[in-house]
Amino acid sequence: MNAVVLAVACVGVHVALAVPGSGSGSGSVSSDDLFLRYRGVMAPGGRPAHEIRVGDRWVDPLSPADAAGRALALAAQAPAADDLRVVQFSGPMDEPARQAFADCGWRVVGALAGNAYIVAIPEKQCSQARALAGVRWLGAYAGPWRRTEMLNRAAQDAAAAHGAEAKLRVQIAVLPLEGAKQTLDALVARGGVETVRETRDGMIVEAVAPVAQLDEIASLPAVLAIEYAPRDELHNNVGGEIIDAPDMRLLHGFYGAGVTVAVCDSGLDIGISGPGIHRDFQDGAGQPRIAGMHDLLG
Repeated sequence: MNAVVLAVACVGVHVALAVPGSGSGSGSVSSDDLFLRYRGVMAPGGRPAHEIRVGDRWVDPLSPADAAGRALALAAQAPAADDLRVVQFSGPMDEPARQAFADCGWRVVGALAGNAYIVAIPEKQCSQARALAGVRWLGAYAGPWRRTEMLNRAAQDAAAAHGAEAKLRVQIAVLPLEGAKQTLDALVARGGVETVRETRDGMIVEAVAPVAQLDEIASLPAVLAIEYAPRDELHNNVGGEIIDAPDMRLLHGFYGAGVTVAVCDSGLDIGISGPGIHRDFQDGAGQPRIAGMHDLLG
């Protein structure tokens, strides 16, 4: 893809963003799982081939009996903020169709289960794309299609727990297409952006966003997907089970009362055992629980 590298400075983070233009590409770094998730998606066994996976549901955009599918199909016919479309074929995309896409300059940027693809097609060329042999349905890649199943579930839980004030940490995959800089500027202006990371396929923006704004964010130009991205936290709530401490307490009645424990560590290297010792080594009266110390280092 011909591209020009645009340097954008925001919230203390410098990011290189490739947007359509002239010149060479940005060089790129390794891709990200959020982009990889949209490559080569196949419908799992047991699902009708004409159903498309949208977030946490399977829909048929052409079935009169599928109310959810019709609603999403109707949303996909509204004016789009970018050139991203969902193109569904009656079967797997064949080589003539691939060649036709290439000849027209239509870039396939992702796949959805149900023989459906996310393709960059200008609005004025959508009729031409619909007329291609094998195309079953074509519509805009609307905001609801860009929200993942995990995000939808997390948003429901957060809204139920915190109401209108609910917020989530999310990752937003932004493709190097027209409108990408506009989207980055809009995200920064909203506040909550924590990191902007360039990948081989575009950029990943991590931000804390109000649940009420997720649809609006998902509908921004060049957004491929928006995913729930909770930050990992370290907990030591399973250490007891790992060393079988509950069994020792419940089956054998061993609680450690009256036992003197020898510890070989550098955590007490302040060299005192009287008042002033760290509070973790004090008893309830503020007196040290250290029976004695021996310095092996001299």
